[in-house]
Amino acid sequence: MLRITAGSLKNRRLQSLPGAQTRPTLEKTRAMICNSLAARYDLRDFHLIDLFAGTGALGLELYSWGGGPLDLIEQEAKTYRVLQANLAALGVEKSARLWQADGVRWLQENPLGDTPYLILLDPPYAGDLAERALRVLSRRRAQLAGSLVVVERSKHQGLPPLEGVELFKSRVFGSTVVEFFEVQ
Repeated sequence: MLRITAGSLKNRRLQSLPGAQTRPTLEKTRAMICNSLAARYDLRDFHLIDLFAGTGALGLELYSWGGGPLDLIEQEAKTYRVLQANLAALGVEKSARLWQADGVRWLQENPLGDTPYLILLDPPYAGDLAERALRVLSRRRAQLAGSLVVVERSKHQGLPPLEGVELFKSRVFGSTVVEFFEVQ
């Protein structure tokens, strides 16, 4: 079972689907992401968007660390139901918004406000969802200036440089790469 590592929801447990259907971000990786961001930024200043939420572990971890409002987007029906159960078990179902939708389409179609966002991209490693989402962010960069993006991907996949989306940190954990970007 998964658990939240720190913050207001510390040690609270999360459900996950059995097998390889989801690949929740490991505790040590989540802790590194949160520590890296909290060392540079006040997480309360950001609206969190977990675009390929899965179990919600990464978005909920950052929310627990004090991140602002939280939107979780998950397309797959079984995973969405697990995510609903996790929000209810943590008692945050009224403060976090849950969407059953294609993450890239949601990012393209939803009007985003003027607040800075912290956008989490941890899609299934097979495919090009992270790249497609980053391309949308690049196109919307004027509206999203000052927002941050965290991408978790396989080290065997690369991401092309995109205008207005600047890499400022990268870490490797085994076969996983975590990259931090700022939208300019």
